[in-house]
Amino acid sequence: MKERGMKKWLPYKSLTSQADFLQAMRKERAYQDKPQIAQDKAEEINALLSSYQGQEVTVTFYLNGQIRKSDGIIHRIDAVFKAITINDMKIAFSNIVDIVNC
Repeated sequence: MKERGMKKWLPYKSLTSQADFLQAMRKERAYQDKPQIAQDKAEEINALLSSYQGQEVTVTFYLNGQIRKSDGIIHRIDAVFKAITINDMKIAFSNIVDIVNC
């Protein structure tokens, strides 16, 4: 028996508004609340940033409802604006979940 392939699924993608709605629904399901970090974890992150010497790190951070990771070398630690710059991305201290030396 011959399979119909993509013809079988074309009716489900015929309405563009339906595709937009399904994409929004997937995004809503993937949304995560911002995690709260413990006081000892915050102190550990602060100690690592204050003694940072240019080694490669993995930064886990919260951005737009998702937990993301970025590996690299921290280019700048900005105490005034309370943010770090890694891989041309500025991450606020309040969004950092974890920092680990690689």
